[in-house]
Amino acid sequence: MFDSYRVEHCLRLCQEYGIIDATAFLLERVGDVGKALSITLSDLNDKFVKLDAAVEAVVLNHSRVGSSHVEVFDSVLRTKEVCLSIPEIIF
Repeated sequence: MFDSYRVEHCLRLCQEYGIIDATAFLLERVGDVGKALSITLSDLNDKFVKLDAAVEAVVLNHSRVGSSHVEVFDSVLRTKEVCLSIPEIIF
């Protein structure tokens, strides 16, 4: 199934157009697992930055945040810390 395309050509296009998940997949296919993980974690961090900003905006714009919302925010922050510590665990 994957033999009908040139991996390096596809990888270059995915990198050029910023298609992160496909870039990581193709990097794994060419044997660069470390870079694939690094790109995936970097993308995840970018998403956490956006999530942090969104959560902060919600908290600042609402004078009352229920305890269930605080629990969700705490859970998100704990998940973020675990995900961001993966490189330290692996490398």
